[in-house]
Amino acid sequence: MAEKGRALCFEPLGPARLDACAAIAATAPDPWSRDALARAMDDESHPCFVALAGDEPLGFACFLALGDTADLQLIAVREDARRQGAAEALLRHCLPQLAARGAARVLLELRQSNAAALGLYRKLGFEELAKRPGLYQNPAEDGILMGKDLGAMPKVPARKPIRLKDHDYSQAGCYFITICTKNKQRTLARIVGDAALGVPRTQLTGIGTLVKKRIEHINTISCNHYLEHYVIMPNHIHLLITIKPGTPKAASPTKAAIPQLINSLKALTSKEAGRSLWQRAYYDHIIRDEDDYLRICQYIDENPAKWREDAYYTEI
Repeated sequence: MAEKGRALCFEPLGPARLDACAAIAATAPDPWSRDALARAMDDESHPCFVALAGDEPLGFACFLALGDTADLQLIAVREDARRQGAAEALLRHCLPQLAARGAARVLLELRQSNAAALGLYRKLGFEELAKRPGLYQNPAEDGILMGKDLGAMPKVPARKPIRLKDHDYSQAGCYFITICTKNKQRTLARIVGDAALGVPRTQLTGIGTLVKKRIEHINTISCNHYLEHYVIMPNHIHLLITIKPGTPKAASPTKAAIPQLINSLKALTSKEAGRSLWQRAYYDHIIRDEDDYLRICQYIDENPAKWREDAYYTEI
């Protein structure tokens, strides 16, 4: 049993703690598999932190950090350590760590019936931003979106992104998808240009060109999907995709229309290239609101210019 009031220490999630944290994740109300946790651990855009009592992991928190926003993906505490302050201490450790990475705000979602978590997040300064009707299944339940500012938000320049007319982007229908190449090899493009010669841009390889062709074909193959924006980087692609209103979909973007689209894109491009191009997993982020949409568009636009700062940057 975890002793209440026992001093905790914290560290980033690493292989030595993976099995223990996977066991904790399996007991969460919306559990993660060990594979899902391992993928997050290995991805620089998913900072994960572990709370320890001595050498015993009591809980962990995983975030998706892109640009100036960090999204709490999962926080889980060992069953015998719950309601003893471990989650609060863990989050109080995480918030300044995220701010140090450049995050200006943190977002999270929770079931509306989770009164204990709601009270904790309010205590830490999170505010309710929106309701998420039908967000959860097993059991079916509405969700609540909460957020906390960590610092001044940078101003987003005015732009006219390509958008679905009259679509409500506060609803969970628009997704930011990241797909990495196998072993994060630079098979898709190279970055050319610099501050002296001009704005850096991507120069596609032959494989990158065929991937571009398939990406731009998305809007012609289904009336249910709409490709809003994309970028092809040396070892990954970012897609901003909307599931049109009225399309039947599951509560999670990883269980219905989105995986069908991504699996098709990966299979077709790998077949045309004559070899396996992609990592098995991909990463998704639900667009929360108008500001979130514009932030992601800006991130996509600026990705080539900030390639060396990118979480997916590799030397080879």
